[in-house]
Amino acid sequence: MLSTLSLTALASEPINKLNLCSRTQQTLVQQVDPSIVEAASSGDVARVLGALQAGVSPNSTDSEGFSLLHAAITENQDAILDLLLKWGVDVNQPFMGSSPLSLARTSAGGDNKASGLRRIAKLVKAGAELSDFDNAFFTVIKFGFKSIPDGFVDSIARGDMRRLELYVRATLDINEQIADGISPLHVAAIQGTPEVIRYLVKCGADVNSRTERGAPVLWFAKDRPQAKRVLVELGATEMN
Repeated sequence: MLSTLSLTALASEPINKLNLCSRTQQTLVQQVDPSIVEAASSGDVARVLGALQAGVSPNSTDSEGFSLLHAAITENQDAILDLLLKWGVDVNQPFMGSSPLSLARTSAGGDNKASGLRRIAKLVKAGAELSDFDNAFFTVIKFGFKSIPDGFVDSIARGDMRRLELYVRATLDINEQIADGISPLHVAAIQGTPEVIRYLVKCGADVNSRTERGAPVLWFAKDRPQAKRVLVELGATEMN
């Protein structure tokens, strides 16, 4: 959750469009004083905001290529992450071959599982490429459900109908939500398997459920044409 300071700071700044560039597009990177990266690591919103306002690029790195975004993710600094997203940071900027999504997964262990899921959701929404999707999103998301076993989420991710039906028959709460209000149907929409979506809705999944931030199921299928079409056929509304 953003601090009062960061909320006030963000409200006073023009919001740049989120960076939806792919890795094939060149990101402008500048090296900065290591103390700025350290400020991102420690959650010093005022220091990082001041640097951005002074002209420092949100994609800035230290001499080793470790960026403000990488620092925010690995040190679980959500306020810094939100600030950088507002300033249009490149959410696909790698560090030593690892994408921000991959770093978010790695830092989401122990007591950080719920907040780790929220960080991953923010990165995906901001345009993070999903090449690391199975290793990042599904690895974290399955830890959040209380009554749903890991295998249930895996069966959705793989489109394994036989296993999925076995889990549903075990009287699972098909509409259970985890951090950020994500449900099994949201996972199915992201994965984009029409058969899985139809089955979950048939079993009672709410086709118009929303996350805590108000994102509808349809939003998660925005890059999955077949899944989106099936959801609309089943009554899903309000893409935006």
